[in-house]
Amino acid sequence: MNKRISDTYMKSSPVYSFRRKSAKSILFLIGLLLAEGLLVTSCSEEWDGDKAQGYFQTLGSKAEFLDVSAEAGEMQISLTGTETESVVPIVSIAIGRELMGSEHLWDDYEKYGWMLQPATVYKGAGYSSYPNTLDMEYQFDWVKCATYKYPGSTKGVLQVKYEKNTGTEPRTITVYLRNEDEGYLVLTQWPEDETDAVDDNQPE
Repeated sequence: MNKRISDTYMKSSPVYSFRRKSAKSILFLIGLLLAEGLLVTSCSEEWDGDKAQGYFQTLGSKAEFLDVSAEAGEMQISLTGTETESVVPIVSIAIGRELMGSEHLWDDYEKYGWMLQPATVYKGAGYSSYPNTLDMEYQFDWVKCATYKYPGSTKGVLQVKYEKNTGTEPRTITVYLRNEDEGYLVLTQWPEDETDAVDDNQPE
């Protein structure tokens, strides 16, 4: 039989078609298993319900989500770090948490007014490194933040002051802390006509 005819016959035969479909099915299943494995791995890294994570000691995430009413206010949030850390520094404050992942673009974000890097402020004030004091505050948009780490202790505090929301929409700010660990405070302030929507998860 002519080779070309033989090849055509083989490709059109039921056995060849079955093997080809089987191979595709196997590859598809392998792909699914690999994707599922990656998903499980990713989820296991993100979620650890038995262990508190980050400076805010939250379960399953290093982010702390807080809602506040439209009125101006101030609060201090407890931090838990390590004894070897002399400071728990705020490294950026931004309009959204999604901006934190692209550190190489932070200077641009700051230039556009989407972010503040506290290093810009304290270095401008003459400090060579992050000052461990609540007197050095970092103002970004409608919030003003500072941190203090108790010497020789695992404990610290994040101080947050926020202005009144006179608008009609909720607004959100993310404060990112990083040293030997990291943590995100995602603060949402509701407008006056939606005060009832505020959760009871604010620190006293």
